[in-house]
Amino acid sequence: MLIHLPILILSLALTLTGCASAPKVRTVDPEWIKPRVILNMLERYYYKEIDRNKCVEAMLKGGVSECTDPHSYYADAKMARLEMDKISGHFGGIGMGLEGRKVNGQLEIFVKSVTKNAPAEKGGVKPGDVLFAVSPTNRHSDMKLVKGLSVFEVVNLVRGEPGTELILTIFRAGHYKQIRLVREDIKIVLVESRLIKKGIGYVQLKGFDMETAHDFFHAVQALKKNQARALIVDVRGNPGGVLQTICQILSFFTPSGKVSPLVYTEGRYESENEVRLSNGKVSYFSNLKVVVLADRNSASASEILTAWFRADYGAVVVGEKTFGKGSVQQNFPLIDGSYLHLTIAHYFVGKKKVPVHDIGVQPTIMVEGDKAQLKRAIAEAEKLLKN
Repeated sequence: MLIHLPILILSLALTLTGCASAPKVRTVDPEWIKPRVILNMLERYYYKEIDRNKCVEAMLKGGVSECTDPHSYYADAKMARLEMDKISGHFGGIGMGLEGRKVNGQLEIFVKSVTKNAPAEKGGVKPGDVLFAVSPTNRHSDMKLVKGLSVFEVVNLVRGEPGTELILTIFRAGHYKQIRLVREDIKIVLVESRLIKKGIGYVQLKGFDMETAHDFFHAVQALKKNQARALIVDVRGNPGGVLQTICQILSFFTPSGKVSPLVYTEGRYESENEVRLSNGKVSYFSNLKVVVLADRNSASASEILTAWFRADYGAVVVGEKTFGKGSVQQNFPLIDGSYLHLTIAHYFVGKKKVPVHDIGVQPTIMVEGDKAQLKRAIAEAEKLLKN
């Protein structure tokens, strides 16, 4: 899928939001003119002023991030499609997670996970299988060895339009096996929930794509129907995501009829600073007691959630100080399907405009270790139910 609309992002590695409009790039895009287009975008939209000459030198040495910050970069068309899949919450694929591991000094691509009832599982692919070769079509003549390829390059081979075929060659227990599969529309699951104890619901948020608010809402509604009166929201390891989504989620917890500031964004020009408000509509979950679980890998949009719940909702935060990424990025599409992913602002949270960048959010109760953190969060939720 190509990028057609600007998406603003908040995350550690991918960082997106959807609340501002990007400029249209003129269709005069010979390859040699692209650097000039990108440089003009940096001068106009980067959150602080840049030195054009120094920026050119820096970009020649190390790319866009050398001229700007670690969260700004150029994405080619292939990378752009993968990133937009993450934002949309869907992609054409087979439901197979991959990871690279060094074996005897050589990078090998392993199957890390398979999605239940997805084509990979139904076709017999198992976690631990070694991926040897991939044909992105139904032809053996298109088979490509994965040796020497990155995980990103292999994912590009595996993904494609739903309904199209591909062939995998895997290595398992000393034997090679070919598996022919048909791609399907795969939903990225970022919300998991359960009733963890009587009266206490648990929701884990692994990221924030365009469907997360919808999934979160229905997960919490189901927990309420099961008599949950306290909620543990777990954003440990959550790298962030779409700003628009986090605003929707926080709006579920604001009182009916009241419009409250959720996030302020401040860029280079004061005239472009914005405040995101709660929608002021029906209060769905404002009667729930909340405990937030966060850690050092909770970043960006998950830090907005953590800071807002602590400062404005009065929630208990259990875990560790969060990562400290308080910047906002926007995708500026180019004519060939690539885009510039650029930091355009820093954000501040809630009524008190709590800063996050390079600071992080301190927990109410510092606890290390996953099991100990969850145990303490449950204990705090039980206290809230008694009060």
